This record gives sequence, structure tokens and C-alpha cells, in this order.
Amino acid sequence: MRKKRVIILGGGAVGSILAAAVSQKPDVNLKMIGRKEHITRINTHGLEIGGQLEEKEKFKIHCFETIDFSLDHTLVIFAAKATDLQSSIKQILETIDHTTQFLIIQNGLGIEDIILNNSESKVIPGNLFRGIVGFGATFLDNGKVNYWQGKFIVEKRFAESEYSDIFNDTFLQVFFTGNIKKLIWKKVIINSIYNPLSVILKVRNNVIAEERFNKIKEELLKEGKKVALSEGIDPGIDLHTLNNIVSSNNITSMLQDHLKGKPGEIEFINGAIVNFGKKNNIKTPVNDYIVHLIKAIEVIRKENLTVFNQ
Repeated sequence: MRKKRVIILGGGAVGSILAAAVSQKPDVNLKMIGRKEHITRINTHGLEIGGQLEEKEKFKIHCFETIDFSLDHTLVIFAAKATDLQSSIKQILETIDHTTQFLIIQNGLGIEDIILNNSESKVIPGNLFRGIVGFGATFLDNGKVNYWQGKFIVEKRFAESEYSDIFNDTFLQVFFTGNIKKLIWKKVIINSIYNPLSVILKVRNNVIAEERFNKIKEELLKEGKKVALSEGIDPGIDLHTLNNIVSSNNITSMLQDHLKGKPGEIEFINGAIVNFGKKNNIKTPVNDYIVHLIKAIEVIRKENLTVFNQ
């Protein structure tokens, strides 16, 4: 029996967690594409995962820097950041065909359009599946990541594909949904609050979840819900639910990017809310301000500016 072929494209914290889970499946031929330092460590010592697993475990994963092999009859899991999506697509254009399938898990809105618009019609829309990462993942060092339990939700169509069982009997909690659009909007609204606030305040999620910061969160939540409703989506979230959903002591992906000196995904999260607001004539002054503030923070970090010299 032919093994299922799976490629994790983007070996960061989330990609590494997904690769570790799939590596537990003996009927899957798995490869992960990532940065040289990270994958070298994994290839020689295995991937070490800590956090909320019962004990630290090491996972054997075959890793590569680039793809120089065909991706026919392969599931490609796009785990790269939304900001790196276009370059990731270009990396694989010459290796995919009509049998290649894709599972995309990026934060933000309009991710499918980015892939389809940059794939030179090589990606078949019916072969494109959407997933939502609800678990926590933090990159600690090359070959080391932390994992916090949470749901990994995939649209129901994926359950009908030949890859539907690749996460079964692993440490991931996988669920299928028939309403992926609502859940995408819900996560975007959550991310529009926790991600930028984590960068501005430089704190972990459990601190942002405290009630004393409710006023700041409430304004972003109101705007996000109004814009979602203008798109016919009721995200079904209030402030109490929000504080309970994101209460672990891990740090957001945007703060992780900021600490590494990388650009965040603000344009795909708060920026997307602003754009949909403009489209539907919904004012979003708080989200618009947050976008400009995060960009200003990124400029200051990049230029290494200081307030004054002591």
C-alpha cells in the first residue's frame, strides 16, 4: 500500500507541531521544509516538544531547506506565515500538478485568494482546504518548541479526502466543521485583539485576558463583530468568552515575530477588518489606529530607535 505523501511547508512553531503529530503515523511519508539551523538540529537530534505534553518528547522528522522533488499526489500543508505566503507559493510552482492538494492554516482573511492569484492557475480551488489552529505553539530554539493544547479545526470537505486521517491517534485534538467561514472570522477577531496588544504591552496571553484590560479589548471586539455581521457572519463571541478562550501563558505569534525582528501579520488581521469595513461602509477607527501603531513599532524596532540616550 502506497504511503500518503505530506509536506509541511514552513517549519516554524506551528509547522513543527503539525509535523511532530503527523510523524506518529506509520502510513505517512512526511517531509518538512524549514530554516537551515532549525531543520539541521531536527535531522541530527530530533524535534523536542515541551509545554503541555505529558512529558518532553522527541520526534524524528525528515527535514529539507528546499523542495527539489515532485509534489504530485501530495498534501502540502501551508504552515508559513501569511507574510511569506507568496514566496512559498513560488517555491513550489514547478513541482505541483492537478493531483496536489493543499491545507492552509494561516491567520487572517483572504488567504485562499492569495494562493489562487499567485499560483498561475496551477492550484485547483477544489483541492484547497482551510484549517484553523487553536492550539498554542512557541518557538524556543532550533529543534525545540512548546505546545499548549487546543483545537485544530479543519473544514468538513477535508474529512472526505484521502488525507482525512493523518492526524488521527496523535496528540492533536482535530475537529471538522461545516461552517469554516464563521470560525475564520471568529479567530480573526480574537487575533485582532490579542496579537497587537501582546506586541504593544509585551505580555503573555493570560495577562491580556485579565478583566482590567477589558475596555481596550471591548472596543476592538465591537468593531470586529460589526464588520463580520456586515459580511453576514455572526462570530458568536463576547468579552467573557474571549477572556476564557485565550488564557494560557503562551505568547502570540505576532509577539514571537516581533521578538525575532520579523514583520507581523497585522495587514491580514486588523488590516483585513479595516478593508472589509471600508467595503461595507463600516467605520473601524480603532483597528485602523492599531494597524498604524504596530507598523510604527516595527519601524522603531527595525531602525533601533530609542527615546533618549542615558
